[in-house]
Amino acid sequence: MSTNIDDLYPSRFLKSGDLNGPMRLTIASIKQTELGNEPKVIITFSDNDKAFVLNKTNKNLIKKLYGSDYSKWIGRPITLVATEVDFKGDMVSAIRVKVTKAPTKQEPPPPESADEFNDEIDPL
Repeated sequence: MSTNIDDLYPSRFLKSGDLNGPMRLTIASIKQTELGNEPKVIITFSDNDKAFVLNKTNKNLIKKLYGSDYSKWIGRPITLVATEVDFKGDMVSAIRVKVTKAPTKQEPPPPESADEFNDEIDPL
């Protein structure tokens, strides 16, 4: 049995305490819904049961990765990380989308000189 206090407050949404290091997830859906009498954008994942409440900061980070058309975010991976952020003068734990550049296409190494592999072996 877990003795983590957060386990006594289950939630259907991801919170920073759910992350034990970076978590790479695949976006399954994005929808706007009323949550606490406010409209919120909710992301669900194909590889995690908990949903993610998308704030403006994280929205801008995903937009930077995949563009403004959120229908094109479906099926795309994002990496979530727990971090400390300033909230009204207090440092609080939060989830941020980690933006990583797409790997650049690397040039293949130059071919080895054919002469390097034509060493003659001295007979014994």
